[in-house]
Amino acid sequence: MGKLKILAVIIGLFAAFSSMALAGAGDAPAPEKSDAVVQFLPEVFPESETKTIDFSVSISPEMLPADGKTVALVRAKVTDKSGAPLQKREIAFYLESGYGRLTPHSPLTDQSGYAEAEYVAGHVAATAVVRITDQATGEFTRIEIPTSISASISLELVSPARFISSFIKRQTATQLYTMEIDVFPDKLVADGFSTSRITVTLFTLDGMPAGGIPLLMRKVSGGGELLIEKTTTDASGNLEFFYKSGDQPGTTIIEVMEPVTGLAKILEIPVLEAGPAKIKLFFSDKEGKLYEEAAKLPADGVATITVIAQVLNLVEMPVPDVSVQFSLSEELGVLETAVAKADAEGKVYATFKAGTQTGMETITAFLVSKPAESIFAH
Repeated sequence: MGKLKILAVIIGLFAAFSSMALAGAGDAPAPEKSDAVVQFLPEVFPESETKTIDFSVSISPEMLPADGKTVALVRAKVTDKSGAPLQKREIAFYLESGYGRLTPHSPLTDQSGYAEAEYVAGHVAATAVVRITDQATGEFTRIEIPTSISASISLELVSPARFISSFIKRQTATQLYTMEIDVFPDKLVADGFSTSRITVTLFTLDGMPAGGIPLLMRKVSGGGELLIEKTTTDASGNLEFFYKSGDQPGTTIIEVMEPVTGLAKILEIPVLEAGPAKIKLFFSDKEGKLYEEAAKLPADGVATITVIAQVLNLVEMPVPDVSVQFSLSEELGVLETAVAKADAEGKVYATFKAGTQTGMETITAFLVSKPAESIFAH
């Protein structure tokens, strides 16, 4: 009987608190509309139910350009449930997703309960997620570090006399020459060896080739390098040089200038992710002819057809040495090759052998993903 009374009291208290919470929610005024600018701040969101400790995490600066060099300080304060700082606790900083590098700076909490790590932004605009773990308890939290698309441009400050001289040269530049620039290909992948040929053609005002004119070529921003053998236009007014991509995606800006007049042109070469971007599927008949439309095969249990998957990057170049897996939607036959690596042309070959049941079969090819690499602080 005593137990029933205690239970009734607990139920009554729970109902009273629930009523108070509902009443408070009903009385709360509706939020007013605001024209204030939205500021994107780092969001901290615990993934585990913290039972013994609390985390307080900050980053500075709160948003980074995706330039591959800007550094943010990640500070984590660890306290017990009463708010007292926990000293000499080993804290692990782990980059769960996104780009960039995460390096532990002070993985042991100091007298104020702080542990620190440095995050260096990558070259791809994406939100980095950092997990912060107390090694003693296994409790952790996460923080998001937004990175944004960025671009850089140089500004040179010179003496007034030099500035006036340069201005006069720019004004007279169009009175002597015109310049045309052709780039092929006009975009590359960040593989460290893809190359664009850049052809500069210089004309006099009457449209004749301007031969024997020295030109200056420089990389204003971006990775990679310029490959320059000649610096003077030939008899046709042409000058060729090359740009070789680096290993980071972004946009490379190149300036070509005729130094006497100051006539200059700027060109941009997008450098894209080097990894696989799409897969093309083909059938191949006995004569080796490739075709992308649907094929027909007799359901005789013997007939075969070759299926070719080609892996390409963002600029339609083949991607070798990646694993491709094939699958069947209806299993109206068998694939003699289920998983294989792409060859130098980005191609993987599989053979489909028909069964004896009729119907429409769909063959799908997809990449076999690799696990993401992570960085731990110890």
